[in-house]
Formats: sequence, C-alpha cells, structure tokens
Amino acid sequence: MPYLTSLQGEVLQDIELLEWHDNDAAEGMVAIGFVFRQGRATAFNAVDENGLSFTAPESEYACHSL
Repeated sequence: MPYLTSLQGEVLQDIELLEWHDNDAAEGMVAIGFVFRQGRATAFNAVDENGLSFTAPESEYACHSL
C-alpha cells in the first residue's frame, strides 16, 4: 500500500473514534482514524473483513477526537 508507506515516519496528530450513523446494518459501528499532518488512515469494519481508507470520513460518521 503505497499511501500507507508514505505516512511512515509522520508524527501522529490525533486519534479519532468515528461512530457511524445511518439507518442501516452498520448503525453504531465505530472506526478508528489516525490523523497525520500529511494525511490520514482509517481502519473500519468492512463486514467480513477489515477495511482501510485514506480519505476524510464520510458525513455519516460522528467524530470523537481523543
């Protein structure tokens, strides 16, 4: 994953708990966001596997910064 490799060595700026709010099966699911100065990575439940995203969270997520 080239994008993940580009975050190597970056200083972690924030950790976010991202709570999904949409009337679907994922209601209440929590993802973890790692925020860096030059980007971000989010680990989330992708039903039968784990998912990784490198973009801003979708609007259905409520962000709880740690």
